[in-house]
Amino acid sequence: MRKRMKALHKADILRKTGRLMEQGYPLQEAAQLLKHEHSGPTATALNKWIEQLKNGTSLYESLCAFQLPGEIQAYIYFAEQEGNIAEGLAGAGEMYQKREQFRQNISRLLRYPLLLLWLFLLLFSFMVFYVLPQFQLLFQSLDTDFPLITRVVLSIADSIPFLVGVAAMILLVLAFFYIRVFRHLTPRRQVQGLQKVPGLSYMVQLVITYYFSYHFGRLLRSGLSINDVIQVFTKQADLLFFQTEAERISAQLIAGESFSDTMNSGKIYRPELPAIIRHGQQSGSLSKDLIYYSEHLWDRIHERMQALLMIIQPLLFCLVGGLILLLFLSVFLPVFQLISALE
Repeated sequence: MRKRMKALHKADILRKTGRLMEQGYPLQEAAQLLKHEHSGPTATALNKWIEQLKNGTSLYESLCAFQLPGEIQAYIYFAEQEGNIAEGLAGAGEMYQKREQFRQNISRLLRYPLLLLWLFLLLFSFMVFYVLPQFQLLFQSLDTDFPLITRVVLSIADSIPFLVGVAAMILLVLAFFYIRVFRHLTPRRQVQGLQKVPGLSYMVQLVITYYFSYHFGRLLRSGLSINDVIQVFTKQADLLFFQTEAERISAQLIAGESFSDTMNSGKIYRPELPAIIRHGQQSGSLSKDLIYYSEHLWDRIHERMQALLMIIQPLLFCLVGGLILLLFLSVFLPVFQLISALE
């Protein structure tokens, strides 16, 4: 079985390459230096990368050997276009590292509650299919009814095949919708669809506005005009949404609309973005304003993610704890009822 390069190794290579270039190392020498730190699939990918660079391949195209996520690949593409490769590689590595660390934190937080949930399902099966049927026979012989909680648990157990069938049908419908409908929508329609999902609209707006403001601001800072930046967005193919958005903005600019007005379309971006663009154009500091605004958005995204992490684990523990309490009450209440009846 072919081993794959770990995501954190990719992030570390990007970050360290950028840092070495900031210290004066040429790109190929920085990659050669890092090659000695790694082995296995990471070393193989580094060798392919170095060969691509020696053959004159652009940085963006040479990194295909790393199989980077689209947003990271796009980050490097924009950095190469603005002529700041060192800072771009370091920034892409840090962004990739934060993304993977967040995924690992989610996995770590879910691991113990999911283990408890699995143990609960085993215990539930044992109690419902082996213990409670024996109680049921005994209660029938004594002409006594189960306590309410026990009857509820037994009703849930009887409904399990139906609930599993309903869940399977829902998953099949969602899979069918995704394959036959959602994937064929335009990127803009896909984003608008995601914004209709409860709880996602605000985060989708934050992320999209952050990516746009950060990369647009940095490209402007490199000396490109607004039209040139739009052309750069159009040519990149890793983030299809921004590619189609650049085409839309370009068409609206040609039609005579102002740049700030093109950001009012569809409630996809944060509502304050047009005002920030207008202020930046009037003051002649659009690039600075967009970069500053993107940093503010990044802080809000980070705060939102941290809040989510703080909610998920306690919520799961409460859920699993409540289910376990319900199960034990459904078993012990009949025991107490039997003791009372015998007395």
